[in-house]
Amino acid sequence: MADVSELQKRIWSIISQDSTAPTEGSDDWDLNLVYLNMSQNEWAESYGWPTLLKEVYTLSSSATANVTISLPTDYRRLDGTLKIETYDYPLVDPNIKDDSDDKYCYLLGYPGSYSLIVNPADYGTGASIYYNYWASPASLASPADISMCPDPSYLVQRSVAYLWESRDDGRFPQAKAESEKILSRMLEFEQTKGHSYDNTIKTDETRRGFRIGRD
Repeated sequence: MADVSELQKRIWSIISQDSTAPTEGSDDWDLNLVYLNMSQNEWAESYGWPTLLKEVYTLSSSATANVTISLPTDYRRLDGTLKIETYDYPLVDPNIKDDSDDKYCYLLGYPGSYSLIVNPADYGTGASIYYNYWASPASLASPADISMCPDPSYLVQRSVAYLWESRDDGRFPQAKAESEKILSRMLEFEQTKGHSYDNTIKTDETRRGFRIGRD
């Protein structure tokens, strides 16, 4: 995978026909870095990319009413339901929460500081907590940073399009179209599974040849 230095070099080779990247901290470097992050965010919002799906296994540290589970700073949205021990806690709108014993959770906070509020808080310290979530990609900052985007050529072409558009350069539609073609290729790759991919849900029947009603 290409790091920020390599991405800067590729952008600059297209813009200025110069194989040497701008100096880190220069105006050109900083501007390109802004466009790289804009391109990365645009990529992240376009699809549920597997590279942005994360799993969390942790243990509760308290058992007080309205237990708060602090979410990672890169949290974007929950995938599936929160599971505590063997129970599912579906995510609900906080405006419809009640004082019942129904198991549910709701989200509060803002980007970088989200929390799940769990109802009811009827589990003790050390209870296992599990959930999946979609993450926001980490911002590209240092020369050694590597984007979570699987095809760095998308970031390069989209950044070039942003740059040419800011300069009123007539070539920006061409660069944007090229970035969209690369994005479509990435989407096709993610949605086309190999022959060995198995998307069936495992049951006793499929797992061990057990036949319902006959065994």
